[in-house]
Amino acid sequence: MTAAGTPTLSPVASNSLILIAWLGGLALAGTLLVGVWWALFADRSRGVHRCPRCWHRMNPAVGLRCSECGHLVFHEQALLQTRRRWLLAILCLLLLVLGTFGLRTTIASRGWWTMLPHRAVLAVMPWLPPSGHLIAVRQHMLEELGQQHVSPDDTVRMLELVKGGDLLTTPGTDAWRSTHLRWLATLEDLYTQRLLPPDDPLRLAAIDLPPVIHVNVPERWHRGEPLVGMVEMEDWWPAGVEVTAWIDEIEGLPVDAAAQDRLHRTRWRRPDREPRDGSRQVFAIDLGPLPEGTYRGHVTLSWRTHDRLGSAGLTGQGVVRMPVRAVVRGDAPALDRIENPALDALIAQTFADGILRSTTLPTRHIFSYAPFFTSGEAHEAVAFGLIVEACEAGTPRRTLRVWWRGGINRAQMGWESPVEDVEALARLGSGEGWTLRIRGDQELARRAAGGGTGDEASRWWGGSVEGPLKVSDVAPDGFGASWRATVEPPGVSPAASR
Repeated sequence: MTAAGTPTLSPVASNSLILIAWLGGLALAGTLLVGVWWALFADRSRGVHRCPRCWHRMNPAVGLRCSECGHLVFHEQALLQTRRRWLLAILCLLLLVLGTFGLRTTIASRGWWTMLPHRAVLAVMPWLPPSGHLIAVRQHMLEELGQQHVSPDDTVRMLELVKGGDLLTTPGTDAWRSTHLRWLATLEDLYTQRLLPPDDPLRLAAIDLPPVIHVNVPERWHRGEPLVGMVEMEDWWPAGVEVTAWIDEIEGLPVDAAAQDRLHRTRWRRPDREPRDGSRQVFAIDLGPLPEGTYRGHVTLSWRTHDRLGSAGLTGQGVVRMPVRAVVRGDAPALDRIENPALDALIAQTFADGILRSTTLPTRHIFSYAPFFTSGEAHEAVAFGLIVEACEAGTPRRTLRVWWRGGINRAQMGWESPVEDVEALARLGSGEGWTLRIRGDQELARRAAGGGTGDEASRWWGGSVEGPLKVSDVAPDGFGASWRATVEPPGVSPAASR
C-alpha cells in the first residue's frame, strides 16, 4: 500500500498481469480468427445436397424445389454450396480490426516495449541497433528500475547486460560509462535502498562490474624529473568490497629497471566505502624520470575486488590498458623560492580545518584542506609542493605529500597515499601536544610547475608553518575511503600479495 492507501503491485505481479493480458489477448484473437474461418469455411456440403436458402436436405432426383421453403434452383451444383455465416464473420473481423487498431494506437503512444514483460524486453535489447528505439527502451527500463518495478531476477539480467556492453561500448570505456551511467547509478542506489544481504543475486552479479579508469599524466615534462600520473577510478561496487590495484605492464615508455621493479611491487589498496559517497577514487603512480623524447605508450593496470561481506572467497578482477602520451623536453627552468608572512598565513588558512576524524569508516583520519585559497591571480606562477604532518610532541604521526598549481590552473594537482601511525592516531585529541606542521618541498612543487606547457610556474613556496592541530568529528558518511600504497618486498609472489 502507498501512503495514500492505494495498493501497489509487486514486480512479479506486474509482469504476471502483462503476461496474462498478452495470453488473454492472443487467445481472444485466436478465437476470433477461428470464428471467421468457421463462419466462412467450416460448414461445407461434403457431397450432401442442401437448399442454399434454408439448408434443408434435398434429393435432386425428386426435384430442384425445396420442400421446406419452396426455393427453386436451376442447377444441381447449387445444392452443394458451402454454408457461410456472414454476420458472424463480419462481427469477428470487426472485433479483430478494432483490437488491432487499439493495440497499434497504444504502441504508437507508449512504445511496444511497454507492452511486454521485462524479461522479454531484456531478451530483445541486445539485438536492437543503436537508434531512438533503443534509447527509449533503455529509458523505460530505467524508469521501471528506479521505481523498483523490476523483479530481482530481471534486475540481475539488466546488470549482466550492462556488464557485457556491446560492439560500440566496450565495458570499462568512456563510451560504456556514458551509455550506462544512469543504469549503473540506479543499480548502485538499489544497494543502499534494498540493504542487500551478503548473498543477494544482485550483489553476486555486481562484484566484477568493471570500473572506468583513467591516468592523467602531464603531456609535456622535463627530463630528470619524476613523471607522476594520477590514476582516477570510478566504480559501482556494493559496500563491503575491498579493492586492490597493481601495474602489470608498461609499454612504449622508457621507464628504467628500478622504477619498473618498484611499480610492479606496488599495491594500491582501497578499503570499503559506502555507495555513492561522492569520493574521487584517485592514487598516484610515479614512473620516474624519463629521457628527452616523445613517447606514446600504455600502462596496464589490473584490479581485483574482494567481498568481505558476501560468500567466502567471492572476488572479481579485470585489466585496463590506459594510454599515456608524454613529451619530455630538456632541463626544467629554475624555480625561485619565495617566503613571506602573507603566503605563510594563506597556507595556514588552507589547512585550518586540520584533521577530520571518523569512528565508523575504514579510513579513520584525513587532512582537510582547501587549495582554492591560493587561486588568486597573484599566485598564478607559484607551484605548491607540501609535506603536511600531524605531529605528537614533534613526532610525525600522519604525513601527506600533496602538490598543486596556484592561480586558476590546478590541472597538475595530485597527492601520494598518506603514511600514518594508526596506534598513535588513536590518541589524537586525548591530550595536549598535537601540532600541524606544513613544509614546502621543491621536488613536489616541480610536479605542479606546469610541465613545459609554455606557462610554467616560475616560483615555489619554500616556507614552513606550524600550529595547533584542529580535530573535528564527522558523520559516518562524511568522507570517502582513501587509497593506501604499499611496496611488497622483493621475492614476494604477485598472487600472494593480491
